[in-house]
Amino acid sequence: MFKIFEKFRKKPEDTENHPPGDTGSSSGRFTMMPEGMERGEQETLLFFGNVHGTARAGEKVSWLCPDGRVVHADLTHVYDKKKRERSFVRDQKAYLAVSVPEGTVSDWKYSIVSDIPFQIEAKVREAVENPYLLGLLYELKSCSQEQEYRNILLREVCHAHYIIPVYGELPSSAAGSVTLDKGTVFSLPSLGYEGGCRALPVFTDWPALDLWKAAFSKHKRQTMIFSFPDALSMRKEDAVVVNPFGPVPFFMDPKLIRSVESSSAYQRDFGEAVLRRVNSASENKILLSYPAINEETEALRERLIRYGESHAEVGAIYLLLKDDGEARSYLVIADIPEEAREKVFPQIYRCCRDVMRTTFLMDFITYEKADFAEGIMKSGGPVFQRK
Repeated sequence: MFKIFEKFRKKPEDTENHPPGDTGSSSGRFTMMPEGMERGEQETLLFFGNVHGTARAGEKVSWLCPDGRVVHADLTHVYDKKKRERSFVRDQKAYLAVSVPEGTVSDWKYSIVSDIPFQIEAKVREAVENPYLLGLLYELKSCSQEQEYRNILLREVCHAHYIIPVYGELPSSAAGSVTLDKGTVFSLPSLGYEGGCRALPVFTDWPALDLWKAAFSKHKRQTMIFSFPDALSMRKEDAVVVNPFGPVPFFMDPKLIRSVESSSAYQRDFGEAVLRRVNSASENKILLSYPAINEETEALRERLIRYGESHAEVGAIYLLLKDDGEARSYLVIADIPEEAREKVFPQIYRCCRDVMRTTFLMDFITYEKADFAEGIMKSGGPVFQRK
């Protein structure tokens, strides 16, 4: 198996600086983490901050909020830092006027405005993108001492999907995905840092990977997409480094990795799923509804459908939103035998939890015991129905 080892002159803790010759941005795309926001006319929000890349008036953008919401909007006007209108701005302080849906309210601090497509999960037929993480990393040097920023940054690091070069002979597939046969041998790259520390390099997108000029100089150009937990499980190195060649590297030493893995948030999202029985509020205090259509709920629907199709004991699955006055959660109603719930409920939760960005709780009940939801189930129908 092949190994790549490159010696860095800088120590890992200094790697937030841009490599020589790199502007720190990709000119055809942009991110901005607002430093301030004011309300404009006709449901527009005026964001001020550093634009990394090129922002053009008339673009479709996403406003990625710290609470997990994704607001799709139009970039209506672009101004320089003196509020002079421009057709575009590039790598500078600027104002961006964003037209948002009526009634949109969210915390702008540590949010990201970007024209890079947001992906709640990686899809093999689409280029991997992580605009929220990328936008946060651009502000690493100025915000690294702010605890709220660090918490959001580490959350996005853990929920991102990464491109990693793969060395070895992998089966080819026109569909973009392959099933590795038993005995398939491949290796992942490894970077060396001063002091003998080794790190697995992971990349947020293709522009970041392309900054590593030697990645495929001796090997066939092939990559795999890894979630953060999968990347950790595959690594043989002590550390992980995100975008080591720019635009802004983020080095995770063994101590930081251990701290992240042991945190309650990481265990909630990626740890062992445990089924707990709870006594819910009385039925007349529970508000049930069908969740709004967005990236999160669409991803949940797709996963529930796949689960239902691959498990013969499942007759139907309903996805509702439940509010009992104290907490909001998803409510999954599954048409399964009562004796199957101990197995099925944790499995469904495990296959869904990594895309739960705005609502972190998921409650379950069998169809047989969901009399209180009979009316709303009839009005909206199931996500999955076995034919």
